[in-house]
Amino acid sequence: QQTCQTGRCAIAMHILSWSGTLGAFSPLNSTPISANNARVVIADLDDDGILEVSLSLTPAFDTAQGPQRRSTEMWDWDGQNYRLAVVEIEAPVYRIHALHDADMLLEQGDLEGAIRLYDKVRDDAALQPWNVANEAFVLRAYAGMRKMIAQAANDARRSANATYAALESENPAGTPGQVYVTLAKSFIDAFNRTRSPAQACAEVFETAQERPDALIPLNSYGYGNRAYTFADLCPFREREG
Repeated sequence: QQTCQTGRCAIAMHILSWSGTLGAFSPLNSTPISANNARVVIADLDDDGILEVSLSLTPAFDTAQGPQRRSTEMWDWDGQNYRLAVVEIEAPVYRIHALHDADMLLEQGDLEGAIRLYDKVRDDAALQPWNVANEAFVLRAYAGMRKMIAQAANDARRSANATYAALESENPAGTPGQVYVTLAKSFIDAFNRTRSPAQACAEVFETAQERPDALIPLNSYGYGNRAYTFADLCPFREREG
């Protein structure tokens, strides 16, 4: 099903199978398949003899939505249901998207990959800006803080301390990225004392409550991008119980 309005088209796909017992069609996808401005392909994409559904999404330009990336979703049959099996997102063009990718890797536990991407956020001049005040300084500082956290979690305490020293030097008091120095200091002090990334992240969370300005720039990229909370600023958690 496709509905279009003012140049934007929304699709909703239902995969149905005829049930002779019920005398009616029954759905094969319990999770809705829906997208905006998508091109749909139904084919045996992985040559396993079963049809898959591929949706290629090209977001419409909308400044309120913020910078967007093209992506492809593949829905595949798992023996009981059609499920979302693969999501491929184009490589980042905007600096904020490289940062989102780095944060995702850190949250998934890929520490080395996250560190590499944080360096890219900090130093790759080819990444494009968005219309956010002091973006280059702020994202560079945030990426430095997160790189330090990844190094600490990767048992590279000396490197983490060196990254903190560089971050502090780059962002003196009164500069746009200084808030992330404050959060980084709460982390590195606690980590050097406890050797626990989770306990250090708890300190970051407490410090961040007094610094709502830590979230403002990260959440300035429109409704179509990731929204951060205080808990997202440091990804490691104490185990409950």
